Amino acid sequence: MFAELLCGTVALVLYVNTLGADFCYDDSRAIKTNQDLLPETPWTNIFYDDFWGTLLTHSGSHKSYRPLCTLSFRLNHVVGGLEPWGY
Repeated sequence: MFAELLCGTVALVLYVNTLGADFCYDDSRAIKTNQDLLPETPWTNIFYDDFWGTLLTHSGSHKSYRPLCTLSFRLNHVVGGLEPWGY
């Protein structure tokens, strides 16, 4: 039990300062401008679009198919909107 508490405490201390951080790197395209995360977009689009929200059959698609990750981002968007702490 001590090892688990110590590990959890160390993890908390190391990452607590990131809770107020902003999005970075590819988060703008993956989260901020991804239409698949919006409530007005049918959730089934997640299974037809790539990670970035582009239709998989589109010539400009990255072809990176990650529906579970995109679904988790959509749930994060429902809970916290575009607040980075939720992601």
